[in-house]
Amino acid sequence: AFEQRAMGADGTTAGTPRSMTGTLAEPKDVAAAIVAAVNSGKELLVLTRLGVLSYYLSRLAPRWYRRAMVRRLKDGGAIH
Repeated sequence: AFEQRAMGADGTTAGTPRSMTGTLAEPKDVAAAIVAAVNSGKELLVLTRLGVLSYYLSRLAPRWYRRAMVRRLKDGGAIH
């Protein structure tokens, strides 16, 4: 499983559950979105509404967004 092989910042096994927001997309759906984006010449592909929101927040308020993400990672929490 991913959790058993994922590396932490120091290169050792992370040993923590995967931090995740929302649900996992199916690989075939992601692949289809990538192919469509490449074919249409898109330079940026964001797959979810939450991803789009996160992208714009990181551009509009980068310091706030960075602090919020660091706090979330330190807490080990994920938004479901």
